[in-house]
Amino acid sequence: MRRSIAAFLLAQMKNGAFRSQEPAKAFFVDVSDALNPPSVVFAGKLVARIGLATNKPAEFIVLRIAQDTRALEAELASAGL
Repeated sequence: MRRSIAAFLLAQMKNGAFRSQEPAKAFFVDVSDALNPPSVVFAGKLVARIGLATNKPAEFIVLRIAQDTRALEAELASAGL
């Protein structure tokens, strides 16, 4: 998941969405075990913390996003994937 989010943000960076063209100063993505302990994973959830430096390099707006993955898993299973 981290790679998918980072790839999207890299594309946005190349389009000028951030103040820096250096990824470490433009954004960060955290989907670590600290955010997703076994209890969260077992519940079928994913939590991501994303920082975006849209105003000044390395000055981040931090978003915390949680997704319930159970519906996605059910949809993929019904599609045979």
